[in-house]
Amino acid sequence: MAMLVFLALFPAACRNEKIISSIDYPYPRGYVNDYTHTISEEWMVRTEEFVQNVEKATSCEIAVAVIDNLQGYPIEEYA
Repeated sequence: MAMLVFLALFPAACRNEKIISSIDYPYPRGYVNDYTHTISEEWMVRTEEFVQNVEKATSCEIAVAVIDNLQGYPIEEYA
């Protein structure tokens, strides 16, 4: 079962470095990453454009990842 994970980007001081260093994250290729090939190319392109526009307008970053495995971590820790 694929999961859609929205990742919030926090400064390093807010992260639990011990948890993050032990998670084997897939390599991101942009703001929108579908590692399960679940979402359509059209949706990915439109969402990537939307996220880029949000960053330009507000300086806020949004990341979207579709994954199939949380590697045993709760979603809050993985995200």
